[in-house]
Amino acid sequence: NADGTARKMWSTFIVVRNEDGWKIAAIRNMLPAGQQ
Repeated sequence: NADGTARKMWSTFIVVRNEDGWKIAAIRNMLPAGQQ
């Protein structure tokens, strides 16, 4: 599933739908609190 992968970076994918299918419009990486 979409949020089933556990990683050190939290990633938010913003996707847009067009006639070709899903495309990634933006990828936002967020560090968990306490890890810098």
